[in-house]
Amino acid sequence: MLNHLKPLIAAILLSITLNTKAQEYNVQYTDQTIDELVSLINDSEKLIMVDVAASWCGACKKLDLNTFNEEHVAEYLNENFYCKRIFIDKAENITDDFSKSLVTQSQSLPSLYFIDDRGKIVAKKVGYYPAQSFLKMIKGIYISNSPDYKTMKMDGEYNKHLKDKAFLLEYMRLYNKIGEKKSNALNDYLKLISEKEYSDSTVIQLIINNETSIYNKGYKIISNKKYQDLAASQTAYLSSEMNKKTLDIIQQNAQTAVEKQDATLRDDAIKELNRIMQDKTKAKKLTNKIEEEYTENSAN
Repeated sequence: MLNHLKPLIAAILLSITLNTKAQEYNVQYTDQTIDELVSLINDSEKLIMVDVAASWCGACKKLDLNTFNEEHVAEYLNENFYCKRIFIDKAENITDDFSKSLVTQSQSLPSLYFIDDRGKIVAKKVGYYPAQSFLKMIKGIYISNSPDYKTMKMDGEYNKHLKDKAFLLEYMRLYNKIGEKKSNALNDYLKLISEKEYSDSTVIQLIINNETSIYNKGYKIISNKKYQDLAASQTAYLSSEMNKKTLDIIQQNAQTAVEKQDATLRDDAIKELNRIMQDKTKAKKLTNKIEEEYTENSAN
């Protein structure tokens, strides 16, 4: 009886073996240009990995088979990097200037380039790496270039750079990327620029992204009709965003006043609300709501 089952058992075992070997944890490569990927990661926390290889390169094939096909490596790359592969012997893959530049720099293969959201090469690695060594390496590259790590490092250096425009801009950009506003850095930055620059679209956008208080200069700029009119002359959208942000800051400050039972902040927020809003009926309703919530919270 068992002799009749041996061929069937052997076939099943062979099928399992083949399926196991066929199971691959492939790195997901993109056909987008490097410049397109740089634009894409402005809104994410990913980096870019560009693998410059060749179809005849033995080390490239070994890296692909033994390292990129390893489960944890593929998973980490797909989660934290946009990956692009360029074959130097296939001209159709080398279409943009950035790719051509990397090919020129690649004297040995494979050459792996790690690029951040500013289009800067933050690391270059050459040759074959076993899976575990490669995983450790890319984790180190990712962590040391993540917004969380960079902002933590910049926090420690902040007081040394209070008059450094480039530092303050990068500081705000990185914090905005992880969803945080930095009104202190905004205030320090606004001290360094002239009044003529207040209506510049990039400055207005900085204020929109970082301002939080009705007492700060940024709020005073975007709530000022002079600058709103100047912004409107550039784009109606920007002027609309200024008005929207102004109202958001007032309402956020009013909510803070309710929670902290800060009567001065409450009164100032109400004053700003009635100054800003053209619809006085709606302004009155919002004023009454703030006062009611303040009284209700005081009773509790």
